Amino acid sequence: MKMKPVLVLIILLTLTACSLKNNKKQIDKSHFECFDFYFYESTGDNIFIEVNNVQHAITFNMDSSNKDALSSLFGLKWNVLYPNSNGTIKVYGYYNKHDSSFILIHWWLKAPFKLHQYISDSELLEKGSSPFMQKEKLSPEDFNTDLHFSPEKYNVELAPQR
Repeated sequence: MKMKPVLVLIILLTLTACSLKNNKKQIDKSHFECFDFYFYESTGDNIFIEVNNVQHAITFNMDSSNKDALSSLFGLKWNVLYPNSNGTIKVYGYYNKHDSSFILIHWWLKAPFKLHQYISDSELLEKGSSPFMQKEKLSPEDFNTDLHFSPEKYNVELAPQR
């Protein structure tokens, strides 16, 4: 009996999908590490982690990363993210050096951290103060997003110490 081309295609696609699903590599949690996180305003690569004192551009693995961790990190307001984009934010997860992908498990912001104040240049001149203030912990006002998570959990280092 001769098989129709459409049926053959469906069978091949099904076998390929099953093969890919079964070959999905599980990452051993002992490979998870903590890295300094850097963010730069740029038209090119702008998200980096530091590995052995060298910054490496990364892309987050959206499928395997913790969804709450991703949405909260991406939801930080500019006045929190920018002044702390110099390694003050720590990310915990798996860095794949072959494709520069990063599986984000958790992140936290070391306290105290800088917060850029919403004040005008004239107020800065009058007061003679810095546009930055110190803050001890993250709060809901530090995020652009509707919170479906507790900001307090990103004040705490949850990664195991090595």
